[in-house]
Amino acid sequence: MQLSFNGQHGLYDSFQVWQPSRVISCAKTHARIRQAETFSASLAVGGHCLDPGLIVQYWIDQPDNDQLTDAELAFKSFALFAIAVWPRCSDAARVVRSSIKFAPDDGDLVFRYFGTKELKLPILSAGIGIPAGQVSRVCPVRTLKAYLTRSKDWDHGDRVWCCTRKQGGKYLPVTEKGCTLRRWMRNMMTRVGIDPKWTGGSIRMAASSKALDDGLEPAYIMQVGRWRSFAMWNAFYNRSCCRLVNGRTFASGTG
Repeated sequence: MQLSFNGQHGLYDSFQVWQPSRVISCAKTHARIRQAETFSASLAVGGHCLDPGLIVQYWIDQPDNDQLTDAELAFKSFALFAIAVWPRCSDAARVVRSSIKFAPDDGDLVFRYFGTKELKLPILSAGIGIPAGQVSRVCPVRTLKAYLTRSKDWDHGDRVWCCTRKQGGKYLPVTEKGCTLRRWMRNMMTRVGIDPKWTGGSIRMAASSKALDDGLEPAYIMQVGRWRSFAMWNAFYNRSCCRLVNGRTFASGTG
């Protein structure tokens, strides 16, 4: 099944971020999450393309969550999560399972990291939200919920993803260094034919750049990706069709 979309999907007029003491609203961010769109503007550096849409399309063509093995559901849930919120792999390994809250209608979720690079201390991050996808089979919220349910009795240590092979008879959490998740993502890239020059960690660059092409505001990208400065992201991560200079958008190659 091949899907392509030309319209806007998952438009959010008020994206809520849950923090420990309050809820703050970042209105008018227009977070257009098009989970099943064929990514027409592939990221290309030196002729090598990294297209997150290939990964989404792969999972569209696979059986639904309840028909996947434990390992395949783990791979799928992490891949869609990484495309939705573009974390470092080491940060994804630090998502706190008990912090994940689903909306009453199971449409959206909010999660928190613990002790990630920008926090500098072993504390919880502010909440970060993921809107539900418009295509059920590749909805990151629905898929993550399925994985959490499947793995609820494993020795997860209150982290989300566990190793796909038992150690001492138990499924243990993936390493916080992110090595396991980077390997999962690189294996996923291999499945869909993405050039080996890209590491699993490159999904952070690719997915955040796709977000800009999809119309997400730079402030939203900075918030969700937790970059320290816009200048750093724009200089080292932005591989979208657009380049931003002093807050203005230019097509790539036009200055």
